[in-house]
Amino acid sequence: MNQFTESYKTLSNPELLKIVGNPEDYQPIAVEAAKVELGNRQLSEEELASAKAENDFEIQNKSVHIEKKKVLENKLKRFGNSAIEAIHPIRQGTLSVIRIINILSLVFVIMFLLEIFNQFDFIKFMLTNKNAKWDFGTIIYFIPLIFIPTATFLFWRRRKWGWILFCIFFTYSALSSVALAFKLLLSNRAANTQIDNLFPSASPSSFIWNIVFYGAYLWFLFRIDIREIYSIDKQTTFTTISLGVALMAFTIIVL
Repeated sequence: MNQFTESYKTLSNPELLKIVGNPEDYQPIAVEAAKVELGNRQLSEEELASAKAENDFEIQNKSVHIEKKKVLENKLKRFGNSAIEAIHPIRQGTLSVIRIINILSLVFVIMFLLEIFNQFDFIKFMLTNKNAKWDFGTIIYFIPLIFIPTATFLFWRRRKWGWILFCIFFTYSALSSVALAFKLLLSNRAANTQIDNLFPSASPSSFIWNIVFYGAYLWFLFRIDIREIYSIDKQTTFTTISLGVALMAFTIIVL
């Protein structure tokens, strides 16, 4: 049982199918809880088909919302491009270290805003719904909403703690992606339930992008010229990586 088990008992069949059908938008334990709840309801094929049809109809009705989302994303991208030029114009076609730091900071600001936009319904549910259950897993989910903007600001200001917080976050995120990919690889088997047939599990390769992305950021942080800017010695580097690994191990043990 996880923190979603009780709250998901109050959701309708279409709402549960929506979670199962969009695993990339929810935590793995949330998707698993939705699958378990659907299984416990022992829905017939007709009931599943009816719920899926209702869910598909709702998706179609949200086309306007999707279009607005695309417009907002395009605006953010245009804003990002304009901000990059304003922060540090290109000179002689070469990117300075400070310019790269500014660009990476801006990338995380945009990613953070998009994540808030994408997860707004879930965040609103957890903060306003009386049936929302708060436990360690939920706290882990919300920590990045405070952690990322704090780390980004400190990193952009060239503060030592900005480097440390980012290093912990990237180490934790890269290892989490590896662990999830490995878990999916081990559990990859033929679908044997109605739910699995309707919504197959994600491929482990879907986590490769996250591994490459966070790995590239770590490589950048470990560059000598970057560590010199943030006054990071080898001992601090080793300690920070160890904290990221320990946090990952602690999360696996607790969850």
